[in-house]
Amino acid sequence: MREQQQLQLLNILMKVFAILMGGAIVLGIIAILPGCNKDSADKAICRITTITAATTDGYHLTYNNEGKISTVTNGAHKVIFAYPGNSIIETISDSGRFNCKLIITKNAAGLATNVRTELDLTGANWYNDSYEYNGQELSRSTQTSSDGSPASIKTYTWTNNNIRSAVASTGTSLYSYYTDKPIQEGDYLYIYQLLAQGYETIRNRNLVKSIDGVAFSYEFDSDGNISGLNSISGTNVSGLDYGYECN
Repeated sequence: MREQQQLQLLNILMKVFAILMGGAIVLGIIAILPGCNKDSADKAICRITTITAATTDGYHLTYNNEGKISTVTNGAHKVIFAYPGNSIIETISDSGRFNCKLIITKNAAGLATNVRTELDLTGANWYNDSYEYNGQELSRSTQTSSDGSPASIKTYTWTNNNIRSAVASTGTSLYSYYTDKPIQEGDYLYIYQLLAQGYETIRNRNLVKSIDGVAFSYEFDSDGNISGLNSISGTNVSGLDYGYECN
């Protein structure tokens, strides 16, 4: 199954990004990192629990006792996460009906090395994404499918621990960064991977600033958490708001 079909299948996870980008940007973080910056010795751990935009039902996130994401819900759509061994299994449903299942294998660093997406309960129809790395930097991805279509391959380049380009047969995507702002929850690529993948393939050093001419700006709360993400494409400005729970 090719990328367009993949995105259609995962539409329940892509509503926010369709609003933000009009479907223009597709790339790949589900590593859940502390998000609060406190001066006290006992730093609060904050996690994003709601993601809202003006014209969506909003996303609601829950976490297990280990701080790993447990569920993502958006209206009648739900993703349930399980963590057997060194893997992740995501089961995606729509109004209680099976949509698809992702079986994610991770390396020692926690980055996804193989993702099998099963499109029916038997697993007979599937597509598979494999990921290769130089250290912790994604270098190549390959997608194959049960229908025997030719493999779809992307290659990636990095500069200063930030992904700079993704090259596919359909074209090249270019990235720029706020080099004075370290990566944290709420970054565009963090949220994209959280909602549209559910697994981590990219670990950048800094917040993404633009992708293919679409610019991103961030709003911060008094604790240093990203409270909002804005995207600017020409005269169109769209945004997301984040809600946190801290302990």
